[in-house]
Parts: sequence; C-alpha cells; structure tokens
Amino acid sequence: MEREFTKKGRMMSILEFIKKQLKYRYEITEIQCLDEIHGEPELVVVPFDRHCSMDKVIGKIRESGGHYSSVILLEEDQKQMDLVVGNFQKNGLDLIYIREDTCGTQSFTRLDFERLW
Repeated sequence: MEREFTKKGRMMSILEFIKKQLKYRYEITEIQCLDEIHGEPELVVVPFDRHCSMDKVIGKIRESGGHYSSVILLEEDQKQMDLVVGNFQKNGLDLIYIREDTCGTQSFTRLDFERLW
C-alpha cells in the first residue's frame, strides 16, 4: 500500500512538471489530466496505470475531444511502452514524440500522440 501512495505522489510531481513542458511545446493553454476532464481540453495527460484498461483510457480520450494526448510512463512501467503505443495507434492516435526525462530523482518517459480522427 505504501508503494502505491509513493508512486501516486511521484506521479503528481511529474504531472505538474510535464504540464509546463507541454504548454510551451504545443502552445496551448487547456491541458487536463485524464481523471479530471471537463469540457474539451486541447491536450489530455494520461498517467499510465497498468491496472486500468487501455480501451477505457482511449475511450475517455475520444470522449474528451482533445487533439493531443500525452502518456506518462514511470521507470518501472517502461516494459509496457510497446503495448501503449500499439493500442493508441490502432485507435487513431499517432505517436508524434517520445521523450525520456527526470523530475527530481524520478525517471519517466513521455509519449505524445495526435488524434487522427
């Protein structure tokens, strides 16, 4: 249980760091996390959770109407990268950018997708 709390806390710090990066990269202002979507954000940030169904995540992205989505994989989730990319691409989300980065001591990978539909 403590490990999950720690992972959630690390992810929150990373999300704030990434939101700043994304605003400059895509010159957009409306960025929302997947679990707090309201309205139609330009970009949806998806913290990867191996316990959540990919179909459910992609469905939420489609419902949001966001043009871009950015998936965050923590270091321990790197093995899931091919699964994420494959599922997103077969559902009309094209991989346009991959970046490995760190926030404090936490390494992560950011996968940016653009909606094709």
